[in-house]
Order: sequence, then structure tokens, then C-alpha cells
Amino acid sequence: MQKKLDPREAKNRLAKLSEALFGGPPEIDDAEAEELLAASGIDASELDTRMYSRLNATAQNYWTKQQSVPSLLKQALEELRPPSAPARNDKELAIQAKSFVERLVETAKLIPALAKYQAPRFATRYRNKGQITESDKSLIDKAQFELEEKLRKMGKEEDET
Repeated sequence: MQKKLDPREAKNRLAKLSEALFGGPPEIDDAEAEELLAASGIDASELDTRMYSRLNATAQNYWTKQQSVPSLLKQALEELRPPSAPARNDKELAIQAKSFVERLVETAKLIPALAKYQAPRFATRYRNKGQITESDKSLIDKAQFELEEKLRKMGKEEDET
């Protein structure tokens, strides 16, 4: 019969087993960690958000008591801080502004490619050329013309908006 472990011993045992199974933190790179999380059905970005919220709540306790936040907690908060979080100082504001402008410029680079879009062109192909009558050909040509007209009208409506 095993003796009941206290919580600290249980955590240490779990850490040892986990390290034996997966290796220590330096042995696991980001890609492998994300792969392991995904295989477990855990979204890495959601985990980051949840961890940041929990660590931030812990830090709030220190701040409300006007105590200094432990350095490892500060470091974890910095590393997990979401990019969407409001800037805390001018340096962060400059970094966020630069990131926003870079995304905006990348999006703007896509506009010329979209402007070069051309409507599809129809090409009539007949499988059994000998079996198609002139009236069949004229019906196909009429349908093609109508489709091209609809596409032109749709293009003009998009240009106006």
C-alpha cells in the first residue's frame, strides 16, 4: 500500500515523471511543445491567454498589497503578454504602432494583385463536333454572351462601390 503524498511531493513526482517522459524544458522546442499540446486537444494560444490571466491575477495580489512582484512572475507575464494588450509605456506603444503599420503595408501590397483580376473567359469546346447543329452552337454562344454580360455588370457594380 502506498502512502498518501502531500501536494508538494505529488507535484515533484509529477514533474519528475513528466521530465522523464518528455525531457526537460530546454530539450523541448516551441514547435514540439505546440505539437504535443495540439495532440492533447489544447489550443496553444488559448493556453497562453489562460496562463497570462492566472499569472496576472496572482500579480494583482502583490500589487494590491503594494509588494514587489517576484522576478520569475514578472518574466512570465512579459513573455505571455498578448500583443493586443494596451501599451504600458511609450516603447510598447511604438512597437505596437510599428507592428500595425507593417500589417497595413502588407495588406496594401495585396491591392494591386486584386486590381489585376480579370473576369473569366469562356472557351467553347464540343466533344462530338459532328453531332452539334448550328442551332445548338447558337444556343451555346447565346448562353456564353449572357454570362459574360452578367459578369461585366457585376464588375461594374463592384467598381462603383
